[in-house]
Amino acid sequence: MIALPTNDDILWESTDAHKLREFLETPTGQKVLRHLTDLIPGLLDGADVNKTLVRSGEVKGSQLILTGLVSLVVEQPAPTPQPETYPSLDDEKAWDNEQPKT
Repeated sequence: MIALPTNDDILWESTDAHKLREFLETPTGQKVLRHLTDLIPGLLDGADVNKTLVRSGEVKGSQLILTGLVSLVVEQPAPTPQPETYPSLDDEKAWDNEQPKT
């Protein structure tokens, strides 16, 4: 079954990266990468400037897609929680600046 693209945001998790890495390390995964690499168009000789510029964009775009696919196998570090600089505005006790009278 092939998943069709949607407009929904896709959350890429560490388990996804691990599974993709496992797949790309298999013989089938290696064939997929080789096939995708073979689909990248070759550069033109430069005889027609406009065609050469268009082809250069196609090559660059194809390379970026392949690089992006391979980069998905790297697990991203979990985001570290940022410490709060100030207490919550809803916390009345944290904002009580009155000093006890002696």
